[in-house]
Amino acid sequence: RKQFDCNSCRKRFSVTAGTVFHDSHLPLWKWFLAAYLMTGSPEGVTANQLARSLGISYKTAWHLMHRIRAAMGSGPARGTGEARATLKGSDRPRGRVKHLSAYLDERTFLSQNRENPDLFVEMLSRLIGVGSVSYAQLIASA
Repeated sequence: RKQFDCNSCRKRFSVTAGTVFHDSHLPLWKWFLAAYLMTGSPEGVTANQLARSLGISYKTAWHLMHRIRAAMGSGPARGTGEARATLKGSDRPRGRVKHLSAYLDERTFLSQNRENPDLFVEMLSRLIGVGSVSYAQLIASA
């Protein structure tokens, strides 16, 4: 891996430090392809489809998708308060409701950027600007 030295503090760092890509074992091209597939499909992509496309496990695909969804929800375009209140008041089992907010962020981001010719670039910009989300954080009780 290419690492750099900070001139002032002499610590080593990589270009992915402080981004969602930090500590990821996936090559960046798989991240970029996942983001492209998620932003380019009007119907959405399932974790199983992404796993097959990238040649990774379902668990890795699921985690990758949720890290990308975190970036989708990080900007000014977030789901409406009314929609979020509906999700919280849902009669669905807790396991299904737990991540609905992330799915809502994804749908909101994609619908608000449907006509954006620079959607993929916008998505990559958000991925660089958001910190990493660990698997343990995703599956922890809400």
